[in-house]
Amino acid sequence: NQVRVNGFARVLGFATAGGSDQANFEGTSGDDTFTGKADFSYLVGQDFWNYARGFERVEVDFATSGNDAAWLYGTAGDDQAAVSAEAVTLTLDGGSVIEARGFAAAHVLAAGGADSATLQGTDDASHRFEWNPESAELTSSLPSGDVVTSIVDFENVVATGGESTDTAALFGSTTADALIALPEVAQLTTPDAMVMAHEFAFVATHGGDGDDTAHLEDSRFNDNHYSQPGFSYLSGPGYFNLISGFDVIDIAATNGGYDISNSHFGATIY
Repeated sequence: NQVRVNGFARVLGFATAGGSDQANFEGTSGDDTFTGKADFSYLVGQDFWNYARGFERVEVDFATSGNDAAWLYGTAGDDQAAVSAEAVTLTLDGGSVIEARGFAAAHVLAAGGADSATLQGTDDASHRFEWNPESAELTSSLPSGDVVTSIVDFENVVATGGESTDTAALFGSTTADALIALPEVAQLTTPDAMVMAHEFAFVATHGGDGDDTAHLEDSRFNDNHYSQPGFSYLSGPGYFNLISGFDVIDIAATNGGYDISNSHFGATIY
């Protein structure tokens, strides 16, 4: 059955009779805010407030105009988030789904469990990705303006860029961290979290405190390596890996090409 109501300032919907129920919200041309949780969701805008409880799937479509925001909240179980400039989908432990589309900013907050998130860049946009063990943010610069998506307290994060102008900044923890940086992907592992940054043209990683180690590998083309106290980098066609704050640095030039290295030793370099 389908019920449609129009012209009400406040609408409340309850799915209490069982089944796999779905609720759909639609935004306005104004500034709307959506909040999605495991047991209830609501959309608030100028002169209206719509509420849904007990639905297994909740979707919201914002209008193309307006400074709209979406807030999605996880559970104490193992949740999965799929994030892009077009849509954010949060699959909760147990199978319920919350999805938001067409926003200017979206935020996904985990609440315990072994949570994972994928952040995907879009075509015809440049991206800036920032990560630390507690949170991550992907800013997509589209022709229509910037779209900001952020996640909080996810243990495993995978971000993918793809454009030649995409950048990533990774920040380690206060304990021992390990970095593996290749031309196409960089992986930073801390005692409590892990991030992988794929297809970002420029990646800057700061180890922070603790006994941090970094392993960098070259491409099959001509690469350049430079190290001095405080930072090192390895670069080649289509990539630039910059690191700082690491105690032990391992640079491997084993994939071919005519590679050049200049070092002023401050860290231990092999």
